[in-house]
Amino acid sequence: MRDEFILNSSNSALLIVDMTREGLHAYTREEAAQMVSEVEKFIDESGIRPIYCNTMWEEAKDLAQHPSISNRRAWGTPPFTQIIGKKLQSAFCYDYCCGLTLPSDLDNFLKRNGITNILVTGVEKNLCVWDTALDGVKHGYNVQLIDDLCWSSKWAKNAAKTPDPENYAAKIEIVSKENFIKGNRRLASPPPCPPLSELDYNS
Repeated sequence: MRDEFILNSSNSALLIVDMTREGLHAYTREEAAQMVSEVEKFIDESGIRPIYCNTMWEEAKDLAQHPSISNRRAWGTPPFTQIIGKKLQSAFCYDYCCGLTLPSDLDNFLKRNGITNILVTGVEKNLCVWDTALDGVKHGYNVQLIDDLCWSSKWAKNAAKTPDPENYAAKIEIVSKENFIKGNRRLASPPPCPPLSELDYNS
């Protein structure tokens, strides 16, 4: 499973949860700008296509609108920058109504595009990011949480994580961005073409 993740970026996606350009969750604009810069660098170095998963608050400025990031590692079909709207903590959940949790379009989008591996980043680390990672496992995805690309604001640092009686968390692989890049260096560019002598023109 791990080798497959390393070698294939086409079946992987980077979920960026509730990131903003102008500061949200008690972050200043300066802090948000630095966070955006770190995510930009990771997208470039990893080669993983991003999906922006945002609550639909009016004051939230979607990270996907950032001029220097909007066209990085775009998806092949419109909209080339993929945005998933949500009103609950998990990016897999859109809203709650009449005792039912209504799903977002995230799971459908991932399945339509053949995604089996997801990386999770963003804010808040113990809340929306964590719930998204847990739901990713529940939906059958291989999940990696990029620990140093997940942030907790002052008011959320001590927030309790969602109960996990079935221990889905045990299947979440927590890695640093540096170790991920080192282990996945080949993702950013396609493998070299084999020599002409090795190509079989009769097949």
